Amino acid sequence: MLALLILPLYVPVLVFGVGAADPAASAAWSNANFSLLAAALCIALWLCPWASAAALRISME
Repeated sequence: MLALLILPLYVPVLVFGVGAADPAASAAWSNANFSLLAAALCIALWLCPWASAAALRISME
């Protein structure tokens, strides 16, 4: 069940990662994919402390 809940979080990373690693794509398209991956990383790093705190609060109840 948990895998099905987390699956939508993996899909964008897989799509943009494959697009960035595709050697047949132009350099501009690869740069766009790397930029989107970096934006997703920044958002994840920004949200992780709050998500961890919420998980700890829930587990303490």
